[in-house]
Amino acid sequence: MRLLLALVLCGAAAAQPQGRITIEYPLDGSLFPPDFAAPTFLFRDSSGSNTAWRAIVRFGDGGAPLRIDAESR
Repeated sequence: MRLLLALVLCGAAAAQPQGRITIEYPLDGSLFPPDFAAPTFLFRDSSGSNTAWRAIVRFGDGGAPLRIDAESR
């Protein structure tokens, strides 16, 4: 199954300058077996001033997308 992960600025952070978001893990093309624990996605935002993001995961089989809000720690 293929999936697409999109990270976008959300909430008040949308007014901040946009940076380049880089997915650090999992690597592009990574495959996980169905019974494997869900991976933790690690990303880096080059802006440095953004504090909130919305991750949208879209599945290649047309399943309902997942929407997750994330804040920096």
